[in-house]
Amino acid sequence: MRVCSAKEYTNFLKEKRLILNLYDPCFILNKLQIMNICANTQEIEKQYHESLKSFSNVEDEKKSDITICFIGIKGSKFNSHTKIPELTCFAKFIVAQSDSIKLISNDIEKFCKEKNVCLVEVQDSKEAMAFLFKYFYDLQDEQFNIFAFTGTDGKTSMVTILQLLFNRMKFPAASIGTLGIMKGYKNFKLSKSTPTTPEIYDLYNILYELKKKDVSNIFIEATSIASVQKRLSSISFDTLSFTTLTSDHLDFHGTLASYYEAKLKFIDQLAASDKPIKILFYNTDDSNADLVFERASSYPSILIAGYGFSNRSDFKIDAYSYTDNKLMIDVLYPASISNLHFYNKRLSSNPDDSGFEIKFRQQLPFKKINLRSNLIGKANVYNITHAFAILYLFFTLFLKKTVDHFEKIILSNKAVFEELMIPGRFERISYMGHDIYIDYAHTADAIENAIKTLKEAGYKSIITIMGCGGDRDQSKRAPMGKVASELSDIFIITSDNPRNEEPEKIIEDILKGVNKNNFLVESDRKKAISTGIEKLKMMPAASALLIAGKGHEDYIEKKGVKYHFSDKEEVLKIILKNKT
Repeated sequence: MRVCSAKEYTNFLKEKRLILNLYDPCFILNKLQIMNICANTQEIEKQYHESLKSFSNVEDEKKSDITICFIGIKGSKFNSHTKIPELTCFAKFIVAQSDSIKLISNDIEKFCKEKNVCLVEVQDSKEAMAFLFKYFYDLQDEQFNIFAFTGTDGKTSMVTILQLLFNRMKFPAASIGTLGIMKGYKNFKLSKSTPTTPEIYDLYNILYELKKKDVSNIFIEATSIASVQKRLSSISFDTLSFTTLTSDHLDFHGTLASYYEAKLKFIDQLAASDKPIKILFYNTDDSNADLVFERASSYPSILIAGYGFSNRSDFKIDAYSYTDNKLMIDVLYPASISNLHFYNKRLSSNPDDSGFEIKFRQQLPFKKINLRSNLIGKANVYNITHAFAILYLFFTLFLKKTVDHFEKIILSNKAVFEELMIPGRFERISYMGHDIYIDYAHTADAIENAIKTLKEAGYKSIITIMGCGGDRDQSKRAPMGKVASELSDIFIITSDNPRNEEPEKIIEDILKGVNKNNFLVESDRKKAISTGIEKLKMMPAASALLIAGKGHEDYIEKKGVKYHFSDKEEVLKIILKNKT
């Protein structure tokens, strides 16, 4: 972490063209030493005194020059610029957003002179904050390969799959997203917590900690909300991947167009990246593939690679099937790096033109590989193909290896694909000739897709254990009960996270959608899992038990208290007990 002058921070912001005005009437910019950065009005005093301990040997007259950089943030519910006049005893270097600067004072020059502070005015203080934290933690673009993933679904699966593959191939990697900060199957216990895409002040601390652990390949989920809030603004992407682009978070974005634009802005960020190679991966079969393709095509610096069943794909899914409940995928890939779509400068301006597809297929010779995996379902057909595409270009473009070399590496690591497992996402546990799946499915569509996937994979009979969360959308409970009952051989209704509702009331709501007499009720989730496993033992060989709703979560929330509980842990305890 850097301790340097306010002048150095100001110069860095100037380099990034983020400064609108600089107010330094007392000429203290060169003297101020920034020991920390803060954007939280409730934390600044604590940070100031903790940081000051590091300067205990500094002469008292010089301690007045040691300060914190405070960044004013205009939030949806609170604007911290209103508190800045009260914080100048801790922060003499202030970054303020132009549309909120009058909340500090109507005369900023006079305010800075009276308070003996220096103030930097910026257009967007969150964007400035991202760059300031990057500078504070001394994070250089060349220290990391950053692989960002956006889209409505599949982000968590992709960052997990790829960090697992990279680590097994001896390329130190970590994923940042819904499952936390993971390296292999272990979570990093860092001092900062993380939502799907971490807050700015958390993210750069996480990257700093990963740098200290010599982790150089970062797979990060990039959400639409993170886009609007500029959490990734100072990150130079190496690759950006689109999974699917449907509808989500309309409560935040207001309109579908705004949601799409938030995602598409990541393409602009990729184009502005300082990295020498910039690649965009997109799902050619997605209903909004053209939106992604057109935006990326407007930037000559971006290399575009498609994956999917479509003939537009550089990495084409030729076929998939199941053998012994394992997924088998045939992937066609370019025989030479020079055969890639983006190297041919686009053979047609219209990617939907059928003539283009035929010409494309004739001119670009493909090779074929068969990949086998524990992961099941059509979504994972896309995920594994997508991961293969990223590996192909990582080896051939980033590492400058031949396609032949890449093929040897993949063939020697095919078992890694087979062993893939994503915590809480169709996580498979084999037991007595059957399989138990822990999955996060918690909507009617997700439950339907999960059960149909198990049927497609060839399971003879299916037991589903499911509940619904309290204090959430009550209208989805009956449809979830309906689909789980109709598609399962046995349906066990249980509790999920009741929160402030009574579990029995939630179960009553679920039962309103149940039309078949194939269900039983057990509100104790632990007992429900035990019952499900006992029922599974009596099913025909190669049957499946689906435990849905919580996935990787390790708690049950009741009346405001979170109690430790993990579906996976309970399953493993029962299996161990049955063995002894």
